[in-house]
Amino acid sequence: MIKINLATRKQPAGVDAKASSGAKLNLDFGSIAELLRDPVIKKLVLVLIVGSLAWGYLDFKKEELLTNQQTVIDSLHKKREELEREAAKIKNYEKDKLEVEAAQALIRTKLEVMTKLTLERAGASKILKTLSSALPPETWLTDFRVKDSEIVLKGNAVDFTQISDLIKALQENATFMEVTLKSSQTVKDESGAQVAAFEMGAKQRQ
Repeated sequence: MIKINLATRKQPAGVDAKASSGAKLNLDFGSIAELLRDPVIKKLVLVLIVGSLAWGYLDFKKEELLTNQQTVIDSLHKKREELEREAAKIKNYEKDKLEVEAAQALIRTKLEVMTKLTLERAGASKILKTLSSALPPETWLTDFRVKDSEIVLKGNAVDFTQISDLIKALQENATFMEVTLKSSQTVKDESGAQVAAFEMGAKQRQ
């Protein structure tokens, strides 16, 4: 009886592993090379590479832009602080300026009042001097007022003739104008004698 051993002879384990790995590696590179020969795959790979590079570049530019923006923001904050300090100085200056202007206005007003009073007193003295020379005999004043250019005279006379003479004298005098008799009447003076009381109005000629 003849026996035939049909079992295949086993290869050494190390040889099989190396051969299998090399075949697989060759198969992988071969498959990749084969895929890259396809124009569509080649374009897709190129797009992926370009996209990755572009994304990296954009990320870098974004960081650079953010850094620049922060620098600009810091500069603006610093400029704003400087402007706020300048505004505070200007505000204080404006306050001081208003106080000085108010003080100047007060001084100016006082000077104007003093000047006006001085002129009025000078004018009143001149008017009184003129009146004293224009008053007829036996005629005297009991009240004399000057406000701006308005003049009010009150007085007494022995009779109404002196009042008429006084009106005529004032009308002819260069110091007065618009001389008018406001009222006249007979009254008793302090001694009980009857006199002619009068009130006149006039304006000082400018």
